[in-house]
Amino acid sequence: MQGRLLPPIGVMLVILLVAVFVSNKSICGWACQLGLLQDLIHRASLPKWKPPFWLSNSVRILALIALVAGLVMAGIDWIGVIDPFQLFSFNLTWGIGLFCAAVVAASLFVYRPWCRFLCPFGLVGWLAEQVSLLRPRIDRDLCKGCQLCVKACPSGAMRDFYDDAKIHADCFACGACIEACLQEGALEWRAKA
Repeated sequence: MQGRLLPPIGVMLVILLVAVFVSNKSICGWACQLGLLQDLIHRASLPKWKPPFWLSNSVRILALIALVAGLVMAGIDWIGVIDPFQLFSFNLTWGIGLFCAAVVAASLFVYRPWCRFLCPFGLVGWLAEQVSLLRPRIDRDLCKGCQLCVKACPSGAMRDFYDDAKIHADCFACGACIEACLQEGALEWRAKA
């Protein structure tokens, strides 16, 4: 059965990575039901913690290494034990239920905790996202330097875009940065000019 599943999973991974290459993590930001749930919960008026990108990405790298090592060395799929996507098909075990409750609780204080700390596709997609065609682009001639876009960004990616960093944090195409920008045309979702 594994041999029959691998080609469709591989094809789907390629399709998702092409989507990320074209437009950052728009696929994660606009098509993932777990991402939407985390976004909605995060809107609660509670204190927020913006973990540094080096921390969230380090945890995500370790989680992927643990997943691959577990599968290769012992045939253990730890994500299958806690798969938060099972919430949407009501296929809950105690492990999945408890983990989903933890993700929901963490989402109150941290933007997209599953995506930023544990999602294997989040890490692979982040790599493709570094060279994506469409992303927030700043017109430096129009930008007034207020940095409202940076303050509005829940993932910290806009700080990296603003600073012209070579590597940026996850951008889920939420649009908060563009919405916060007061200067017409200074910040747009577009390809590099």
